[in-house]
Amino acid sequence: MKTLRSSLAGHAATGPADDTELKQLRAAAWHKQGVLVVRLDDVRDDWDRLHLSNIATELYGQRKGAR
Repeated sequence: MKTLRSSLAGHAATGPADDTELKQLRAAAWHKQGVLVVRLDDVRDDWDRLHLSNIATELYGQRKGAR
């Protein structure tokens, strides 16, 4: 029996990215496209965290399972 292989198989991730890979992807998004990806847990200032959370909620809606 012949196994079918998707044309996207060579581009698919092999598994979940680790923290280092995710950090590299965030940096690349910033450098190449000006896209900022920020984990709220990484924002130290409470006011900044609240402000970013409000912006994201306005753009994308309420988080599922948000605290």
